[in-house]
Amino acid sequence: KLILTLFRVLAPILAFVILLFLATLVFTGIEPLWDTKMAAAILLLSLGLLVLFQNAVIQDAESAQTFWKPAEWIVMAANVAAPALPILAGWGIYLRVDQYGWTPARFFMVLLTGVALAYALTYAGSILVKRSAWTEGIIRCNPILALALLALAVFMHVPPLEPYGRSASDQLSRLRDGRTAPADFD
Repeated sequence: KLILTLFRVLAPILAFVILLFLATLVFTGIEPLWDTKMAAAILLLSLGLLVLFQNAVIQDAESAQTFWKPAEWIVMAANVAAPALPILAGWGIYLRVDQYGWTPARFFMVLLTGVALAYALTYAGSILVKRSAWTEGIIRCNPILALALLALAVFMHVPPLEPYGRSASDQLSRLRDGRTAPADFD
């Protein structure tokens, strides 16, 4: 119960930080984020923690705690803005793939970004459609998202999604057509 209470406090704090971060991107631009060399990981981790913290509070319909009202508004606003995080992460990964090609790590990051985008869009949609009963929408959608994630975890190891073969063929094609010199390989 102590950990759940801690998550109840951390969820609105993290939501506020995410909103502040997205607001500052308007003024600073995206380059400082790319300069970290960990942009996608930072963005996806922050979204993953937000999902974890609020699911710890929401739980299921019978044992759900609630946020205090101002915190609930902050969490709701962050959920509506949250699709920007995996979109930015996807853009960063696209730039790396375009520049250096596919690697297994980049492939897994693309899959993780897709999962994060599915969660972000589902949670934002739940808030925009259900408004005051947004937690019910999340409670109903979580099992579906979990099953989709399980299916993805299985199918990502089957061609054509298999990351190691895809990476090897992409790197080989870059070498053959001269897009990447042998000395510049990742």
